[in-house]
Amino acid sequence: MDLLRFAATLFIVILSGCTDPFAPSEPEPPSSEAGQFASSVQQLPDRIGDVFKAKNPSLLASLIGDPVILAAPPQPEMDQVGFLLCVQRITSAEPGSQLRWWSSSPTSTTSTSSDTVVISLDYRLERVSADLLKIDTLAIQQGSLWTVLRANPAEWRLLRWSDPSAGSSLRQVCGSSR
Repeated sequence: MDLLRFAATLFIVILSGCTDPFAPSEPEPPSSEAGQFASSVQQLPDRIGDVFKAKNPSLLASLIGDPVILAAPPQPEMDQVGFLLCVQRITSAEPGSQLRWWSSSPTSTTSTSSDTVVISLDYRLERVSADLLKIDTLAIQQGSLWTVLRANPAEWRLLRWSDPSAGSSLRQVCGSSR
């Protein structure tokens, strides 16, 4: 009889929601879209890389300022709309493929004002085919200069992405402005 009473009590407790047998034993980490802002200048290149790796251009909204400009002489500068379209084209091309991003730690940081900093970094963007047999380097640059803005005390945004040359730059990958 005690076993029947124990089983009935356990059944009532489970039904009342006091314990969830399917609940994780530890809290789940936030989704990949949560907290995509850059809380430091050094984090911004990694967060931009996360956009490419996730193939999710909507994550850019919290990482770019208004206006953002993509430049690589002698090509014409690309405005914010062109930049967003470019990232969308890159991330949607070749379904099943992966994008890889690597960037060096920002160096040669110079402050142009209390809220604006220019950083220099090297980066590489590659596409790996769905069958993992082919790797294409889409863009690779040394000494890319990024102007970043402190949007608030704990958030930095990209204002200008300027590559030293058009050859093998993100601007070249983007092609025409629209």
